[in-house]
Amino acid sequence: MDVEKEMADLFLLEIKMHRESESLKQELEACKGYQREACYFTIDDCSMNYIYVKNLERFFNAQRRKTTEADHFALIRRIDLDSDSKINKQEFFEFIKP
Repeated sequence: MDVEKEMADLFLLEIKMHRESESLKQELEACKGYQREACYFTIDDCSMNYIYVKNLERFFNAQRRKTTEADHFALIRRIDLDSDSKINKQEFFEFIKP
């Protein structure tokens, strides 16, 4: 196994994912009626001012998207900037900003 090739492939996958994510964020922002606060509270359905794993589970179930608890934890780790295992409003806004 060529370590450098594998690293390059991993980085290229991250770049591709970033580009796709940025495109989706721009599409979201361009949607008629888009309000980032409303998006946040669609997921923070208990108005706790944080998004936890269970909020994500309910959100994805409501959207009929098949995800796992491991997916929810991975998403929180990716968005959570202060390492408290939850997503606050500022972290969410930073995440969805193109």
